[in-house]
Amino acid sequence: MQRKVLLGAGLLATVGVAFAMGDSKPSSSDAEPQDAIMRAKLASTQSVVEGLVEKDFAMINKAGVELLKMCNSGEWEANQDATYADYREQLRRQSRKLIEQAGVRNLEGATYAYLGVLSTCVDCHTHCRDVLKIANDTPRLRAVPIPTTASDNDDAVVRE
Repeated sequence: MQRKVLLGAGLLATVGVAFAMGDSKPSSSDAEPQDAIMRAKLASTQSVVEGLVEKDFAMINKAGVELLKMCNSGEWEANQDATYADYREQLRRQSRKLIEQAGVRNLEGATYAYLGVLSTCVDCHTHCRDVLKIANDTPRLRAVPIPTTASDNDDAVVRE
């Protein structure tokens, strides 16, 4: 029964993270490296699920180490937003917990750490999609000229 629950949670997690990834592609020229990093993180989380279902602590550890390496990579600096940085640090901490729990062969602890990884990924993608994208799509505003003479009052309307 526990194996079925873990497998179901893993499948939902994989689908959810892949869906979230599709909505949060950066619009800059850095999209390709960023996509590659996101795909690598997704592959690592899929390995964690497989390791949890199979009770393969070496696989869980390896996937956790891969996630931690990506978290520490300088290539994953897509945004300077403070909230984004917090999510990155949360993923770093959860990856360490995952490695630690795999090291002591604690399946429940590793599962809990994985759920933390999953929650952090979903929350970060929500932030990137719903907050940062809106902030980046804000139109550029221009100042309206202030009339200096009475005759300028007729020209107070901004013309494009």
